[in-house]
Amino acid sequence: MHKSWFVAIAITGGMLVAAQAGMNNRLRVATGDPLVAVFVSFVVGTALLGALLVARGQALQDLASASDWLPRLPWWGLLGGTCGVGYVMSTVIGVPRIGVAMCIACVVLGQQVGAMLMDHYGWMGLTPTAFDTRRLLAVACMLAGVWFMHKG
Repeated sequence: MHKSWFVAIAITGGMLVAAQAGMNNRLRVATGDPLVAVFVSFVVGTALLGALLVARGQALQDLASASDWLPRLPWWGLLGGTCGVGYVMSTVIGVPRIGVAMCIACVVLGQQVGAMLMDHYGWMGLTPTAFDTRRLLAVACMLAGVWFMHKG
């Protein structure tokens, strides 16, 4: 698959993140509780993942193979879902106060800063990629975009 397909997939994923923020905000309004909204969102997502595993036809084998890979996993390797909870909670709380566009702009800025730190220091087993002028300028532009949206 050509690299441009992966770019398109990532852009589509980003659009889904914006849609998710709006959907979860409506869920928060309906439930009246951000924590309940995030919980329901994750239950629905978990059900979808379970259905996809079953549809693939090897759900039990996939789950049973955990005994093969679990011992090789660092302790923090299972905590990705907690980051997802933090993200979804930040949008459920942020969207009604600052809007979807501003909230997502802030999330993307935070993602980029975090990603650059992970790359630069090689955290979590990544090959280090040092800060350079282009990367720092890109983050500065994102920061300026958030600032302009905030001042608007």
